[in-house]
Amino acid sequence: MNKNGQKEMTLTGQFYDLDDGESITSAVLRNDGSEIAFDLSHSDGCNYTVSLKRLQGSLFKGTAISQPGGDVAELSCRVYQDTSEGVTLIVGSGWRYPGSAHNYRWQVELQAD
Repeated sequence: MNKNGQKEMTLTGQFYDLDDGESITSAVLRNDGSEIAFDLSHSDGCNYTVSLKRLQGSLFKGTAISQPGGDVAELSCRVYQDTSEGVTLIVGSGWRYPGSAHNYRWQVELQAD
């Protein structure tokens, strides 16, 4: 407890410096926000089509398909929405390609027009 008698919680985590953002186009939210799809133009020279579906609560799973190449990554993330501000924040915990042990963390911020 702290000096005011309030219970304190000790947390750990990681900080990610995201620097410059990548361009996202054609973002769509469907079925009351249970499905999210968007196109991403990445600095690696590829374009990605991302499709996400709610699994449970804020947990979403989906895929990212690269062009050119057609490689399919399996995605997992948490989606948080602030409807009063028109902001959707996607915090990606998984971006994995089949046969690869590497996992990429990712983040997306979508804003209503």
